[in-house]
Amino acid sequence: MTATGDAAVVLAVTDAAIAHALGADFRWPVVSDTTHATVLVTQGFSCVVVGDGTDLPECHLVEIPAGIDVGEAHQLVAAAPDLDPLRLNADVGAFAWVTDDKGRLLLVRSAYGYGTWGLPGGTIGLYEAPDGAVVREVGEETGYEVTVDRLLAVYGRRQHIGFYFGCSLQGGDVRRAFDTEVAELGWFDPAEPPPRTSPVLPLLLADLAAGQVAARFF
Repeated sequence: MTATGDAAVVLAVTDAAIAHALGADFRWPVVSDTTHATVLVTQGFSCVVVGDGTDLPECHLVEIPAGIDVGEAHQLVAAAPDLDPLRLNADVGAFAWVTDDKGRLLLVRSAYGYGTWGLPGGTIGLYEAPDGAVVREVGEETGYEVTVDRLLAVYGRRQHIGFYFGCSLQGGDVRRAFDTEVAELGWFDPAEPPPRTSPVLPLLLADLAAGQVAARFF
């Protein structure tokens, strides 16, 4: 089913090799199981499906037929109507470094993938200011209200760019019920994070020790 707005983008690709090449180019997961694809699409994640995607929930569906190369596939995606081109380029997010009066760091554990612990945050909306996005995302994911103090770092890898802000806790009602995006949250000593913590955390700790806004692209 096709859609407009904020629906996930799904590339339904006949050729498995082309599917994996497109997945690497767009930095999207490549799946062959319709159930797995349905879960991703329902949560708003774009993906590449090997095979037919016509039975998936509402999404931007782009069908890539057999017999074309990667370049031609990219042209089909670019020509798809009603598709926000920003969703095909950099995935830009905003993330918060929030500590309490004991110096503990606020982390959230994702409810999907490997269940990694990381800083609260998420995708910046179209026309949304990064500092506004991080305040919104912290509220949605944790229930806490924060204000932005300063930009700490800008990191980029392939098609993902993240703005990392130092934020101050202002109050709010801590989140008690969780969903398919956030499994739990907690406060931790930054030097002793929980297992399966995002690799961004030690990088950000090192850059904070240097005392300057860092920009790293790798």
